[in-house]
Amino acid sequence: MVGGKWVVGFLLTLGLVAGVVAWWFRYQQTRRSLDYWGSEAASVIQRADSIELQHLVAADALPTAGAATANASADFSELFGRRFVVAFRRDVTRAAGILHVRDALLSDESFLWDKTADALTASIDRLWVLVFRRGDEQVHVAVVPGGWRIAGLPDRPWLDATPKAALWQKWFSEQGSNQTEDATHR
Repeated sequence: MVGGKWVVGFLLTLGLVAGVVAWWFRYQQTRRSLDYWGSEAASVIQRADSIELQHLVAADALPTAGAATANASADFSELFGRRFVVAFRRDVTRAAGILHVRDALLSDESFLWDKTADALTASIDRLWVLVFRRGDEQVHVAVVPGGWRIAGLPDRPWLDATPKAALWQKWFSEQGSNQTEDATHR
C-alpha cells in the first residue's frame, strides 16, 4: 500500500514538471513574436472571434478604367502614402489552415529575426491583409506575396517571413487569392 502512494506522488510530480517544461518551451518559441506584436495584439490574433482576408491592389497600378472605378470606390485603404482598393474580402474565420496561420504569426521560427526585411513599400502593388477581430479590438496584418514580408499595420516594421513561405503560399492560394485580378476588374 505504501508503494502505491509513492507511485501516485511520483506521477503527480512528473506531470507537474512536464507541464512546467512544456510551458517554458512554448514561451521560448514565442518570445520574440510576443515582443513584436505586443501581448494585446498577440491575444487578438490567437483568440479572434472573426478573421477577414482582404486583397488590396494599388489604385495607380490598375488599368485606367479600373483606376477610375477605384478612385470613386469607398472600399479602399490608404497605406504607405498610396491608395489601395479592396479587390475582394472573405471571411476566413473557419477556413482550413487558419490555426496554422495564427500559430505561424506567433511563432519565432516563422521569421528571420536577424535579417532586415525591406518591403520596398513604394513598389508594393498588391498585398493581403488579415484582419483579426475580437470584440472592439482589431489587428491588421499585411502580407506581401512572393517576397513574403509581414507587418502589423499601421506602424510595425516589416519581418522576413520566408522560413514559412510554403505555408503562406499554400494557404493564400487555397483562399482564392490567385483569382484577385479577375475580382479587381469587375
